[in-house]
Amino acid sequence: MNTPLLSIVILNRNNTPEVLNIFNELKHQSFQDFNFIVVDDNSDDYSQCNSIKDNNFFLYEYPGKWKFGLCKKYNYGFKQAITKKSKYIYILQTDMKINSTNLLEELVSYMEENETCGAVGPKVINGIGEVCWGHGIKKMRMGKEFTISESFLMRTECLTKLGLWNEIFIYYGEDMDFFIRLRKIGYRIHGLKNVSVTHFGGGTSNRSPNQKDYHRPRFAILMMKHHNSEDSLYKKVRFFYSELSEQRAKILHASKNFQLFKVLRILFLIIAGTFIGLVTSKKAS
Repeated sequence: MNTPLLSIVILNRNNTPEVLNIFNELKHQSFQDFNFIVVDDNSDDYSQCNSIKDNNFFLYEYPGKWKFGLCKKYNYGFKQAITKKSKYIYILQTDMKINSTNLLEELVSYMEENETCGAVGPKVINGIGEVCWGHGIKKMRMGKEFTISESFLMRTECLTKLGLWNEIFIYYGEDMDFFIRLRKIGYRIHGLKNVSVTHFGGGTSNRSPNQKDYHRPRFAILMMKHHNSEDSLYKKVRFFYSELSEQRAKILHASKNFQLFKVLRILFLIIAGTFIGLVTSKKAS
């Protein structure tokens, strides 16, 4: 079999039906020069995924014990794609549905025609049809604008030039860190409006909302350390404050409803995330 132009990487932990459904959806894409790489993280239904016999379907069992955090698993999948010499790598998630039969064709075509583009993504909408962060609006984060999120295609050569994703972020920010580093070496980031995927949620942060309260402040501290260390204290405080907008809203809502325990729990998680972020940033420096 010839080397495919594209490798699609998806992570799985006990979501095999969703993985197989996405693989079947991909068979109806107008672009078919791809392979499908599944990194399975100790799933209970691993055998079901392992039963698939298809030349374009590759299943890899993550060689470690289950641990919270996506970055290590993504990097493991990226290494498999690099080994297969694919020119591009596209990330999908198990809680996504492809809305456009020309999705892959449009993404690859854009990259083929724009050599200075390091990553391109479709429009991502949520389960009720709203545009997710990154599309339609441009959110400023420490002076950096991003127009893609959640699911995107990147040049494999960018991963080899920059190294793999930064594993200190664990849950939030690994893609943002990658985008910032891409721009520093002269690549652009671009979002397409004519193709889309639906992201229904249901991932770790949705199943355990407290994870967001912990990881958001940790993420903000690490981003300030790695990319904005020379900014003024005022800009850093403003960034930290803006990143915790969701947490502030939850505290305000709980306060209005006299839910003192919930307020204290969120504050505790924010303090814990901030402390761990500071400790991690010192270790990483």
